[in-house]
Amino acid sequence: MADTPIKVGILGLGRSGWGIHWRMIKTISDRFQVVAVTDEIPERLSESAKEIGCKAYPDVESLLADPEVEMAVVSTFNHFHAPHARLALQAGKHVLCEKPFGLTVADVDGMIADAESAGKVLAPFQQRRYEKDFQKVSEIIASGVIGEVVHIRICWQGFKRRWDWQTSRQRAGGALNNNGPHPLDHAVSLFGEDVMPDVWAQGKRYLCSGDAEDHLKFILSGEGHPTVEVELTD
Repeated sequence: MADTPIKVGILGLGRSGWGIHWRMIKTISDRFQVVAVTDEIPERLSESAKEIGCKAYPDVESLLADPEVEMAVVSTFNHFHAPHARLALQAGKHVLCEKPFGLTVADVDGMIADAESAGKVLAPFQQRRYEKDFQKVSEIIASGVIGEVVHIRICWQGFKRRWDWQTSRQRAGGALNNNGPHPLDHAVSLFGEDVMPDVWAQGKRYLCSGDAEDHLKFILSGEGHPTVEVELTD
């Protein structure tokens, strides 16, 4: 007998919830099925639910009360990620949470505690660690074929001017929370996860239409590990 697809509810139907998660899920319908969605824009909610062929809920709480939903994809505004993930876990759902996974250590500790208490899977959406080019770089470094690696430089330079909510500090926007988790994830992986690195970081606002930083630079360093330098222009 074939396995039954996991029933999914998507929280937030913007660029991530609709453009990334729904687009991917519909290609693996034998494993996952979207049964419910919610979004704060009524027109977008109704149109998306109609196209998917699923239930539309006016708010997060209503969706999470649906017993058919087994897993919640949290793709709401950045500052809602941890609160919505915790609500989903407390409602007995597995959770895939968009980045930023949490804004503080307390956020993440609370999410992990809720997942353990509920006996549910909690996972950050860090899909770019599985990109073929990054995997190949990691493989080469780990093999030792190029000798000891003492310095790594990662540059993500978009040179575009953003106008959306992700330029707002009130909604936890900015380069660090938006695209920053991806190169940071790469940097930590290449540095090594066995020790806590020394960190130097700087964020500045240049062309952003809001009040958040659009340029980010940070350096990870530590004895016995490569220095990893990251520069991101959003």
